[in-house]
Amino acid sequence: MLNKIKVNVSPRVVYAIGFLPLAYLLLIALFGSLGVDPVKKLEHELGGLAIKFLIATLLISPIRALFSINFTKYRRALGLLTFLYALCHFVVWILFDVQLLWGELIKDVIKRPFISFGFLSLVGLLPLAITSNFISIKKLGLVNWKRLHVLIYPAGFFAGAHYVMVKKVWEDEALIYLIVILGLFAVRFVIWKKGVSSHIKKTNKVSKINL
Repeated sequence: MLNKIKVNVSPRVVYAIGFLPLAYLLLIALFGSLGVDPVKKLEHELGGLAIKFLIATLLISPIRALFSINFTKYRRALGLLTFLYALCHFVVWILFDVQLLWGELIKDVIKRPFISFGFLSLVGLLPLAITSNFISIKKLGLVNWKRLHVLIYPAGFFAGAHYVMVKKVWEDEALIYLIVILGLFAVRFVIWKKGVSSHIKKTNKVSKINL
């Protein structure tokens, strides 16, 4: 049965584990242990962690539907960790690569597609992070809140495409992440379509009974 298996670990544990890579990166950065190009290394690691947490977030619904394991209560933590690492990735870029030259930032976003995709992904994740709380659900209403959070899909695509394009060569790791993200989109669409079909069948059945 759906949701038969539930995991009782507190979401706080997910937050605690999720902060560990960031703490480690900051620590080795302070000690100058990031290699010959520390800025690029830091950007790469933060971006990679954002992609990993994004994939973990997208996995919640398919795992629930296919394997009856309910990790739903961890989705908010994973989503916020995704945004945290994406934001840190952006902050490192804007501080050290762009050096707060806003004109250069705008030019890069417009003229360089991989930066455009990364920026669009961050912009898409921002309203999701802001509304990842019960107050927002109450104010927006559950239906509108769910509609807003569909932004995870274009944001995920742009993030995956950005990660592939930033490499400038076809690296297996980046391609695998993008393929996994697209695959999860496909699985989620199939699950949604089955849900809609099931709802229509139930509605038609009830209508026939009432007739």
